[in-house]
Amino acid sequence: MLFEKIYINNLFSYYGETEFDLTMPKNKGNVAVISGRNGYGKTSFINSVKLLFCGPVESLRLIHTGWKISERFYVLGQGDKWLGIMNRKARELGQKHFGIRIQWKEKNGIVTVERSWLLSGKNSYDSRLSINASFLKEELEKDKAQEFLNEHLPQDYIPYFFFDCEQIQALAEDNHKARLEQMERILDIATIDTLYEHIGIVAKQFKRDAMVGDANLELTQLENKKKELSARKTKIVEEIEEIQDEIEEIENKISEEDHYIDSMHSLNIIRNEDNLRLKEKHLQEAIEELTDDFAQKFPVEAPLLINLPLVRAAVLELRKLLESETGAQMDIIQAFLQNLPSDLLDKPPYPNPPLTKNQKIFYKKRLTGLLTAYIPDSKYIDNSLLSIDINHAKKIMDKLIYYEQADELRIEMARKLNLISKKKNELYAIEQKLDDVSTLSAEVRDDYLRRKGENNDRRDILVSYRVKTEKFQSDLNSIEKEIKNIDKKIDHQQNQVKLSKQAEQKVKLAKQLKNYFGDYKDKLKSLRREEIEAAINKHFKELMTSHSFIDHIRVEENFGLRYENKQDNPIGMANLSAGMKQLAATALLWALKDVSGKTVPLIIDTPLARIDREHQENLLTKYYPSVGDQVIILPTDSELDKNKYSILKSYIYKEYRLENPDGESTQVKSIPMYMPE
Repeated sequence: MLFEKIYINNLFSYYGETEFDLTMPKNKGNVAVISGRNGYGKTSFINSVKLLFCGPVESLRLIHTGWKISERFYVLGQGDKWLGIMNRKARELGQKHFGIRIQWKEKNGIVTVERSWLLSGKNSYDSRLSINASFLKEELEKDKAQEFLNEHLPQDYIPYFFFDCEQIQALAEDNHKARLEQMERILDIATIDTLYEHIGIVAKQFKRDAMVGDANLELTQLENKKKELSARKTKIVEEIEEIQDEIEEIENKISEEDHYIDSMHSLNIIRNEDNLRLKEKHLQEAIEELTDDFAQKFPVEAPLLINLPLVRAAVLELRKLLESETGAQMDIIQAFLQNLPSDLLDKPPYPNPPLTKNQKIFYKKRLTGLLTAYIPDSKYIDNSLLSIDINHAKKIMDKLIYYEQADELRIEMARKLNLISKKKNELYAIEQKLDDVSTLSAEVRDDYLRRKGENNDRRDILVSYRVKTEKFQSDLNSIEKEIKNIDKKIDHQQNQVKLSKQAEQKVKLAKQLKNYFGDYKDKLKSLRREEIEAAINKHFKELMTSHSFIDHIRVEENFGLRYENKQDNPIGMANLSAGMKQLAATALLWALKDVSGKTVPLIIDTPLARIDREHQENLLTKYYPSVGDQVIILPTDSELDKNKYSILKSYIYKEYRLENPDGESTQVKSIPMYMPE
């Protein structure tokens, strides 16, 4: 198989139909270079070719680690998370058709394969796969066309022929079962497993044919029950997948509506109206409570708390009044007035004869009047602005001293005032927003309520769908459990059947065949393993020339790789650099191609990746010129600089340069990567 023409139409970054003429002239090298900067269309090129051969399979739909989308969303897109495979510019301009067509040459003749999609509605499309060949009587479509492709390039082979060099180093360390099974299929070993499996099925049929009477009837009933359960299981799985597609579509629509409401200022205001009303109510209640508390405490004390200089001046004047000579005289006379009349007339010793009650009252009044006459008028107190009673002055002074020293009370009152002011500002801001809401038209409000109601309905549907999914999953688990139980009963029933001599001979022969092919598979695996081991070590030594840290790469029983030093001791993966792993993986790919004998073009993205300069030259002079009849590499100018380009130049038969300044329409220019100086 040699690619001659590749046409990419409105796919990924390619707008319109873009042609790559890769027809190989005789005796002019085997390497085609399609160069371009990151984001210019190299990955789009290799993914388009993968799509042609295998369609939107699961490996392509794994967009990011752990995130796989359905085939429909992969083709059409899923919001901003994935834009789909159709070129965005073409879709915006209303075009409907997109796909890829490849023409290649093989020993039987010329083959043209086209896989395309046609938009048939906003969220629907029709897909088509067709094959025309000079050696076919009629055009192949659908399943027959895919079978043709699988025969020429099975899907398991694709990662080994179309790949990114930055990712292949995983092959050097990945000994997982799935990867090893792929290698067995590439080396035509897995077909023996299929034959082995079918022999087992035939052996079971031989046993079934030997069954008689009730045993045969019971087994038939068990198998019918299993078929019924399997059909129910298939139906439930289909319903779960259908509901999951609906859930994804509804979630996408909810996200779009929420995004639209968030982007529209007026709708966003309406959505916050209820919350604003609640905040307004809480602020009004808080302001009222704070104001009442402040009003009860502050008005009586306000003049004394606020006018601190006046309070201090009054205290000073009162102190002058109380500390002056006249003030002291007034204190003494006041003390006499308070105590002397009672001490003189009411306490022993008493006069003889004793005074009557009226006499005591008379003398007390007389004594009080005489002493009062000696109390000076407060207006004659020196240097005092005040003219008040001494006792009254003391009481006033005690009160004023409290307010003079009441800094904490003043701070507390100021804090409450600030808090009231802050709450009022918040209330004013909310009232302004609510004023904005009140000015919105009824049309805008209705639009918001409609969108909100529709999204609420969608969320209710999601809940019901998820409940259905859980119920289906529970039913599915029960069915799978029941199928396992029936399988055990079927095996038991088969083992209980007495075999006829003729059936016994058939079963015996089937067992012999299974053993024969099992041994054959083991021998074939051993042979292939030896061939792979010899080829990978040959190619690794050609590529890795800077040192011999890895002396031998051993291919183990199940095609896992074991790296050994000169002492045959294993080398841990953690001790290998990324570049060494990549060279080992490259040698493995080279060896697989040699041993499998597949003649398929290689398409290699980032062809030099993380390899150092010396080993890059080995790739350029030994690997790419020899690994296949047709090798298409997709480098950047930083990978393949002028010096490396000159090394590879003699092997290059075709060159294209990709341009894509706007990111949406890759342009292909048939010019060298570097112009001659």
